[in-house]
Amino acid sequence: NLSEPVGRSWTVADLTAPVISIGEKPAATTSETTAQFTFSASDNWGGAVGLQCRVDSAPFAACDSPESYSGLSPAQHTFEVRATDSANNSRVESYSWSVQDVVDPEAEITNVTSGSLIIEFTGTDDHTAPADLRFQCRVDGEAYSPCSSPKTYSDADLAAMTPGVHTFQVRAIDEAGNVGDPDSRSFTVADTKAPETTITGQPTATTTNTTATFTFTGSDDGTAVTALTYECSLDNDVFAACTSQKEYTGLEPGEHTFQVRATDEADNTDDSPASYTWTIDELPPP
Repeated sequence: NLSEPVGRSWTVADLTAPVISIGEKPAATTSETTAQFTFSASDNWGGAVGLQCRVDSAPFAACDSPESYSGLSPAQHTFEVRATDSANNSRVESYSWSVQDVVDPEAEITNVTSGSLIIEFTGTDDHTAPADLRFQCRVDGEAYSPCSSPKTYSDADLAAMTPGVHTFQVRAIDEAGNVGDPDSRSFTVADTKAPETTITGQPTATTTNTTATFTFTGSDDGTAVTALTYECSLDNDVFAACTSQKEYTGLEPGEHTFQVRATDEADNTDDSPASYTWTIDELPPP
């Protein structure tokens, strides 16, 4: 006779974590501040798999493919996706990439105050906060040098510049060392300095010649020598327009004084005219 069968039951434990596959992801090095990931997970038992994601040190949170991130800072980042099956087996896959700051910042001049020239400016950048931007300034073709807003040029600074139109430029530098294109403003330095006048040719100090010829020139900080105008005076007469060589004829014997003064294009006139005094002796009787 056959005996009654004896049965035993047992459980096969699920000890295998799900398999994760990351599909779409950013390039290993990129300037993009957004990132999108696609991913999938499968389990050997075919049951439901829970997914959680995070970037860098943020807490894991439930996610679905695709998962997107924005506003990423210029640095190395790590994306992690964790899959957990119904037996609580977990696996984490990760991907690291670098966001590089390759965009130049922009400088903007916000206000210009005349008098002692005061120039205010600020900057913007895709990553660096305005407060963390550095600035460099220059006038005309000079080398750039570090500066901060407001940039002030005193009366003495302006007086040291050549009269006329000048160009101020400011550029911003971000934390990644990107240098932006400069913003610029033009300003005019007024010519308030009078020219200097010099006599270059004159009669001898004592002569019997009743004719006298003078040559002269001038110099100025803003007006070319060829653009200067002149006024002459003999023996304290009223100054009148003249040019080099200025000739006087039929002069009487005695002491004479010639004066000449230059005027520049800004109508500044030399207030200390160049002067020369000489004496005409009478001819001895025949």
